[in-house]
Amino acid sequence: AVPAAMNVAAGLAASRVQAGADAEIPAAARALPALEPGLRETLARPEDAAAALYGLLLSGDADIRQRQRSRIAVAEATALAAAAERWHDALQGMDRIAWRQVLDLAVESVRQRAPAGRAACLALARDLADADRERSLFEALLLGRMQRALRPAGAVRGFYGKPLPPARVQAEAATVLGVMAYLGQPHDDAAAGTAWREGAARAASFGVGRLPMPARRACTLAEWDAAVQRLDGLAPLFKGELLTACSFVMRADGALTEDETELLRALADLLDMPLPDGSRFQAA
Repeated sequence: AVPAAMNVAAGLAASRVQAGADAEIPAAARALPALEPGLRETLARPEDAAAALYGLLLSGDADIRQRQRSRIAVAEATALAAAAERWHDALQGMDRIAWRQVLDLAVESVRQRAPAGRAACLALARDLADADRERSLFEALLLGRMQRALRPAGAVRGFYGKPLPPARVQAEAATVLGVMAYLGQPHDDAAAGTAWREGAARAASFGVGRLPMPARRACTLAEWDAAVQRLDGLAPLFKGELLTACSFVMRADGALTEDETELLRALADLLDMPLPDGSRFQAA
C-alpha cells in the first residue's frame, strides 16, 4: 500500500499552482526526519507551503472547516482549499513536533511569495484562526511565526503611527501577565497570583501593580491575542520590559513547561522582539 503521506504529497503536487517544478528541498527540510520526504518536497513550493499553513488552522468541527475552506477558495483558489484539506488530514497523524516542523518550513517557503502574496497569506491565516472565535496555544505560535516572517516592512503601529505610552495599555499588560501566570498554574490560583505579582513588579512602566490580577475566566488565549495586538503599538523599550516581566512570571515557581516557553516565544514573535537576553527561553 502507498503510505498516506505519499498520497497527500501526490494530491498536493497535482493541485498546486506552478512555482518552479524543479525547486530543491531545503537542507533544513532534509534534516527533519519526522516528516515524510514527499511532504517535505511540497513544502519547498510557496503555494503548497501556504496550503500547509492553512491546513494547520483548519478546525476539527466539520461545519467550521467547511466555512474555512470557502474562505480559502475565495481568497486564494479552490485547488488550494482542497490542498489545505489534504494537509489537515495528513497532520492528524503527526505529533506536536512534526506540526512545528511543518510550520517552520512552510513559513520560510511562503516568504518567497511577492509582498502582496505574503500579506494575503497572513491575513487569511488570522481569519481562519478566528473562525471558531477561540485561540489555541498552537494558533498563537503559528500566527506569531507568520507575522514576524511575513508582515510587510514599515507596517504602521501604535496610535497614528506613534508608539503607545505604557499607561494606555495597562489593562492589556495585566491580561498578558495573567494568561502567562494561569498557564503555568492551571489548578492553583494562589500560586498563579504569586507569579503574576512577580511579573507586575517588573512591569513598572505600565503600572500593572496598581491593578488587581485579572480573573482566570478573563485570561483566555483569545483575550491574550487581542491584548497583544494592541501592545504591538508600544515602543521596543517597553515591549522588552513586558517580555522580561513575562519571563519572571513563568520562572516564579522554578519550573518551566513547554507550553509556557512556546507562549513566550509567540509573544516575542508577535511583538517582533528577541527573547529576553540571557534567559533560559532562548532557542537552542
